[in-house]
Amino acid sequence: MSCYEWERGTIRIPAGQYPAFRKKILKAWNDRQKYLLKVAKLVHERLKKAGYRKRNFDFGSYFQDNFDELVQFTRESNFLSISDEDDRWVISRLIFGNEDKSKPHNPQQKDLKLIPISKQANIHFDEASICFNDEEKLVAWAVDENNHAVERAHNHPMAGVLFSALDEIDWKRQSGGTIVKNDEYHRESYEEDGGGNYATYHFGPLGGGTTGRKSRYNYNPSYW
Repeated sequence: MSCYEWERGTIRIPAGQYPAFRKKILKAWNDRQKYLLKVAKLVHERLKKAGYRKRNFDFGSYFQDNFDELVQFTRESNFLSISDEDDRWVISRLIFGNEDKSKPHNPQQKDLKLIPISKQANIHFDEASICFNDEEKLVAWAVDENNHAVERAHNHPMAGVLFSALDEIDWKRQSGGTIVKNDEYHRESYEEDGGGNYATYHFGPLGGGTTGRKSRYNYNPSYW
């Protein structure tokens, strides 16, 4: 059943905890990109083996048609799940670049989109984004409206990193906030409590509590 939905909110992090909070999330993003490079290199080897001595072998079509098998080793080793279209696109870009997919190239770290972890940055995946504001000590979470977009966003490993980090904050006065959601059955406006909007997460005093509502995440990306 279709369900067009969105989710967004801005959370103020206590000033003394903000740098470490931001660093943890941005480092996890970079570590994940490096892990996808590792996956891409192994997929590249499998592609070369599949096309070995096969004239006019269509590497691009083979990649698209056999992607699940090409990344099967990640599931076997219990590393991390490959997140459908977003990760497929990253791996494809690392192997084929933005050119014709007729010939795979050896993936290089210089082609990764790594970001500095010592200052504010925005990261985007699937239909979601995590954005930092150093001046105001804010982190914003947003999921664009689409069919089951919120569900997909929360299944992405970076959502786990963000919400686990939020759960670890020692909330102070004038910190926290809410994350608000709506869907096609309730939407009318983008303000909390407007048109059936409802808060899905409460954090800190600004979110209506002292400790916030614990999210469902207990996520450790150390194996990346």
